[in-house]
Amino acid sequence: MQGNEQITLKAHFRNYLRDPEVVSCSTIYQALQSLGILHSIEEGSFEYQFKGECAYHINQRSHTTDECIALKTKICEMINTGKIRHMWGPHTMLACDQVKPGTPITKDVQIYRLDFTAFEERYTTIYQKLVDAKIIYTFQRKKKPSKKHKDEETCPYHSREVRNNIEECRIFRIDFEHLIQTGNIWVEFPSNYR
Repeated sequence: MQGNEQITLKAHFRNYLRDPEVVSCSTIYQALQSLGILHSIEEGSFEYQFKGECAYHINQRSHTTDECIALKTKICEMINTGKIRHMWGPHTMLACDQVKPGTPITKDVQIYRLDFTAFEERYTTIYQKLVDAKIIYTFQRKKKPSKKHKDEETCPYHSREVRNNIEECRIFRIDFEHLIQTGNIWVEFPSNYR
């Protein structure tokens, strides 16, 4: 991402993208449970050695909710498929630091919350403005999307086939916020913004 031109975009408000905030599994689970998206399961066996209580496993006392690999796996799966990516609003995104979707979740995998600036225009329009101003460059694909995914939109920001659109692209949003913070993109906030 680089270029020689600056553009100005109008924002509704600003959520400063700072270091991603780690969100506990118990916090996410409580929110999902209250929304009726995720419920406790009865699998697991009762163990006599009490190490903690897991809200996700009714009969499990060998780990806490935040240590629960099964819950963490379920949450990461729901994030990666887009089911709960924006559960705290369209300008807040959940992400997990899983190496890549499909790899086993370990106790060290963290779930993060990212807050982004809210703009009047959609990211599709913003992306095209950045390309037109030569602030970023679009990738040209040498091959068409595979038949398996031909009806799904691919992200123009990636050089490889990625099955999400620019509105859902976490990497584009993070790079875009970096351009704002470095002064390559000017943001005009409402007059009542403080």
